[in-house]
Amino acid sequence: MSLDFKKFNTGTLFLVRTPEVFPVGYADESFADMKNNLHFDYAALLETWNCTDGIVWKSDKFPRSSFWKGEERDPIEECFIAADKYDMAFLPEAGMMHDAFMLANADAMTTDFNGKTKRYGRIGLVPSCPTTLEYLVEKYDTLLGKFGHHPSCKGVCLPCENAVDISYDKYTREAYRQEFGTKMPSPEELIANPVLDKQVMYFLEDCFLKMYRKLAQHIKQKYNLPLMHYPIDAISAASFCQPSSVLRSRNIKVMTQVKELDLLNMQLHPPLFPNPYFFKLETEYLMANSEEIPCVADTHFYHEGAAGRMPDMTPKRFVDSILSTVTPNGISFFCYGFMAEKLPLWKKELNPGAPVYRAYSNPQTLAARREMCVKSMDFVEKLRPMLEYTKQAADCAIYYPEEMNLDYMYSSYTTEHIFGLHELLNATTIPTKVIAMIPTTPQEQKALIMDSVRSISEEDAQKLEKYLQNGGKLILLGKCCERIEKIAGVNVVLTDSSMIQSPESVAYNHFLLRMPVDGKHYTETNGNPIIYYDNGKPAATKNGNVIYFGASDAVGRFSQYREFRLVEFWRKLLTEEKLDSGVSFHNIYVNRKDGHQFTSCDIFKNEEKALLFVRNFGIEHNHSTLEWELPENMKVVKALIDGEEFAFENGKELPIFEHFIAVYAEKE
Repeated sequence: MSLDFKKFNTGTLFLVRTPEVFPVGYADESFADMKNNLHFDYAALLETWNCTDGIVWKSDKFPRSSFWKGEERDPIEECFIAADKYDMAFLPEAGMMHDAFMLANADAMTTDFNGKTKRYGRIGLVPSCPTTLEYLVEKYDTLLGKFGHHPSCKGVCLPCENAVDISYDKYTREAYRQEFGTKMPSPEELIANPVLDKQVMYFLEDCFLKMYRKLAQHIKQKYNLPLMHYPIDAISAASFCQPSSVLRSRNIKVMTQVKELDLLNMQLHPPLFPNPYFFKLETEYLMANSEEIPCVADTHFYHEGAAGRMPDMTPKRFVDSILSTVTPNGISFFCYGFMAEKLPLWKKELNPGAPVYRAYSNPQTLAARREMCVKSMDFVEKLRPMLEYTKQAADCAIYYPEEMNLDYMYSSYTTEHIFGLHELLNATTIPTKVIAMIPTTPQEQKALIMDSVRSISEEDAQKLEKYLQNGGKLILLGKCCERIEKIAGVNVVLTDSSMIQSPESVAYNHFLLRMPVDGKHYTETNGNPIIYYDNGKPAATKNGNVIYFGASDAVGRFSQYREFRLVEFWRKLLTEEKLDSGVSFHNIYVNRKDGHQFTSCDIFKNEEKALLFVRNFGIEHNHSTLEWELPENMKVVKALIDGEEFAFENGKELPIFEHFIAVYAEKE
């Protein structure tokens, strides 16, 4: 029976390296551990760059990797046998094109404007070349013809980690000429003309999409197996020093058009500091932009781009990172090897030519990582039935379609806006989600937050107008495009202020509401002031269902400032606007109510059940309270605190918790 990716499943990548680090019995030992100790449902083979000269499995049609030449063993066969034995699914992938074939077709390699060639992503040849599809079809047919009889062959992992690269090879140039009747523009022309830049990127996306869909259709029609794809991360790995023409364009948007896909499994690489909110944002961003395709996020515990340096990780941070990427469809990991009980085989080389990170050479670090991974997966196993078949729900939503990244040529949006806003709103412990589609009624979404949105399509503009006409609430931050401001009825101008005055409230102790001062500040003249700048100009206004906040940098770089008064301002504002989703969480730390708030509250629900999931990403708190106005006709049937059941009472003091609280309700 095939996997049902609409259910909650846990999985991992399983990498096969050299015979030295994949001895006889390793597959059996690993799959037993994955099944019995880590609760995995599936493992996916990723054919990676250590196999550029051939494959690790045996075949008469494709050359064998130099690492395995002369070996009688077939490590992939060993994986399937082990997966059969332990009733796990093993999803093979066959996307890597060996160098000899690629070089024999060098005219179809990625080619820069000066004629220099390189491999196209993990595939090899550019998607506009017909040979690319022919090669992949033959390779998957050979792979599944050899291993498809195994009961554990319950799905397929399609070629992954392929960004859309710009290429001036003859096939791509000819396809562009046929599409637009002109030659492809130079890199200088693309940087000088953002409209042309987008046109070329969309064209390159379409080339990849056409090839990829044909491959997916072939496998689906011939083998009727579920298909999984690993898109690469969209936020953490983006550099704000690169123009958009050299970045991935719309990684998720392209993949969601491959209707044959059954699961998107996004690979998340950590930034150089261990903040779990990065993972949480990317996971919610993925859920928002993947539309109806089930999705999971793939937690990475290392990053090769850091020259062997691993971000500082405490045992608690391992748990935080894992819990931050849970979705209603499950959770995934890169890769099993880093969760194994011991890593003596990985100490020499992680990948050929890439030394293992120093953090993993320490036995104490390995033991702590293993302990926390097992602990986390025990948590996840208990959350499985509560999360399955639900959707994230919140009255308040941040509008963040993937296309927004293209409006910021140097990727500044994720750095200066969305990360700080997301972390700030999470810190209020008021449920917030990310959405990529504009609602038309408050029944779909009570409030919509737009932060410095530079453009909006005419279709979305009409939806926004309808949304406001039907009573939806809109919160604007900073300078949005004129079309949005006109719909919202705001008049926005620059102001020379640098601080916000203290609201006239004892709760603020008459201190200034501090915030970053290194950005542009705006004031709005049509609404009624909520708070003021230090020069007397309105900093935030309200006019009907539209709230405007002019200091967009007040929500940027929140990690650096951790300003609890700013958190409390937003909590108070959203609560007064009845946008708290019926949740009220309060934390007492060092006798300061709600100070240093690093706890998030999220709701996952369907018509039959609901889960309030409170995650503690920060410091110890003395005590806290939680009230939840339950969805209609539902009652609490179970509550967990760090995995153990406890008697939950609305509004009563909670036990101290390190990782999470889960309050689960079902329809009466």
